[in-house]
Amino acid sequence: MKKYFAVLVVLLLCVFCAVFAEDLPKVAQVAEIKGTLEMKKPSEQGWSCVSVKTPAYIQDQFKTDENSVADLEFLVGGHVGINKNTIIEITGVRDAKDVTKKSLTQKIILKAGAVWAKFSGQDKSLQFQTQGGVLAIKGTEFVVEENPASKETKVYVLEGEVAYTTPKEEIKAKAGDKITMPWENVPVVKHYEPAELKNECKNNFAELYEGIKNILQFVGMAQSFSGASVMDTSSLGYASMAVDVINNPADAVKNYAVNTASSYVPGPFGSLISSAASNESKEEKKPDFPTGLSPDQTEICDANPYFSWGSYEGADSYLVLLSPKEDMKDLYWSQQVTSTSVQYPSWAKTLEKGVKYYWRVIAVCKDAAKNDKPLSKASQTFFNVVAAGL
Repeated sequence: MKKYFAVLVVLLLCVFCAVFAEDLPKVAQVAEIKGTLEMKKPSEQGWSCVSVKTPAYIQDQFKTDENSVADLEFLVGGHVGINKNTIIEITGVRDAKDVTKKSLTQKIILKAGAVWAKFSGQDKSLQFQTQGGVLAIKGTEFVVEENPASKETKVYVLEGEVAYTTPKEEIKAKAGDKITMPWENVPVVKHYEPAELKNECKNNFAELYEGIKNILQFVGMAQSFSGASVMDTSSLGYASMAVDVINNPADAVKNYAVNTASSYVPGPFGSLISSAASNESKEEKKPDFPTGLSPDQTEICDANPYFSWGSYEGADSYLVLLSPKEDMKDLYWSQQVTSTSVQYPSWAKTLEKGVKYYWRVIAVCKDAAKNDKPLSKASQTFFNVVAAGL
């Protein structure tokens, strides 16, 4: 009898664990890996390698080795770049008022190493747990480093503000502040020019920065269009921070907005039908989007075509994007260039014969802090790839 009872208990526990595991909310997904990224689930004993687009749930842990960096995109509206030799754990709590039985991330525990994070516009507060204290953030960019050798935590605030609660006090830090928190002593706060502090981080965490710099750039560009990220539980991926951009040249397109998702590169996606762009030339006012796009509604027989467009006044560079879908949901290629022409690179996804491809260009300029920001709305057109030459 005792034997049957023991078996029954084990079966019930297995069922409970299975149900609980399925009920854990998805809060992020792997956006980038340079090297190897390992994940450990609460129901597993060991670590296993994961790939880009792997979903992350509450209670999952992630680990990099001495040769690897990675990036996670979070549902609350931001990214966490994971440095070499780093371990993080995602924790959260269930909201009793949430009838959908979902939960947003409440805390990211930095167990070892360093992270470079950028968040903007999330509705719920988010915390980073360190040995030195708890870091509360909302709409900011920062780096956190745990150093077991020196037994101290360092926080570099690059944008926005953070509240760092230590066992003895709460520190309100702003852009340019560097907090050094000895685990058994009082914290030290030093202020730098934000650009100077960011350069220090670029040098100290060079491989991490190189691995995520495009992500950081596009997060900022998307935010500059909308003022906040627009995250969606059904659409993670860089461009799930898509923005509503109204393109209405000469009343040709009325309230035409885009809210798109990409599985590869984030970006401030606007959309403009090429015929509407050509109609704008009849108007006296200057178009607020790049013109003269080529190829434009034509057929090509080149696997690596050249793209060109007219120069846009005030632009320092241009963001070019290509997809087989008009709404850019499956982005094949994105590149920022300083010229008004660029060739489709050999490393991008191969163009296939018989397929229509859409491409967009956005003018970009530098702001006072030397950060890239969109200068224009987006122009879009398409071309068809024919069999010859492929």
